[in-house]
Amino acid sequence: MICIYLFILSFSKNIKHLYVLFFLMDQLISFFVAGTTLLLAFLIFTNVNQVNSKVNRWFGSFILCIFLIQFNDLLEKTEFLKTRMPINDFLALTDYIIAPIFYFTVAYFVDPDRKWRTKDNLHFAFAFIMLFLLLVSALINVEQPSTDADKKNAVVIITAFNLIFCFQVITYAIMAYREITTYQKNYFCTLLTWMLST
Repeated sequence: MICIYLFILSFSKNIKHLYVLFFLMDQLISFFVAGTTLLLAFLIFTNVNQVNSKVNRWFGSFILCIFLIQFNDLLEKTEFLKTRMPINDFLALTDYIIAPIFYFTVAYFVDPDRKWRTKDNLHFAFAFIMLFLLLVSALINVEQPSTDADKKNAVVIITAFNLIFCFQVITYAIMAYREITTYQKNYFCTLLTWMLST
């Protein structure tokens, strides 16, 4: 596919054609990714083998979040919705729950008998705060920033939320890595003890 893309680019003389071709390829790839992630999430949720259903639910939720992120991106790229709609904002909430869901996927894979604790709900606190802010902003008539100061403030707020998202993803990736390394150490010790006892 990339070879075909480069072949077409080599014959294209107009930059506008390059942009259109790139845009179409980007949409096509987004369609494929969104479709395959939805299919994969469905297959994981059905849990045909009935093995480790908690992990499959968490992993299916993780793949479904990837689908929703891709679907939201696709809605914005194709300009299906000519203006930014509330559906885009609600779909964007998956950005804030994908990291905790990834962590719980790893945690339940490592320890399938793990019980849900009340404090585990706090992992989704930022997403609930964002949901609350979205609901409040839906009730208030918010106008687009008109002055330069308003535009600068909007850029600062967007940058702050992007940094929070990055921090959240990195933190949960480190937490998942620690879960895996702890599991590997315990597994290796158990395996070594078993081998020495026989």
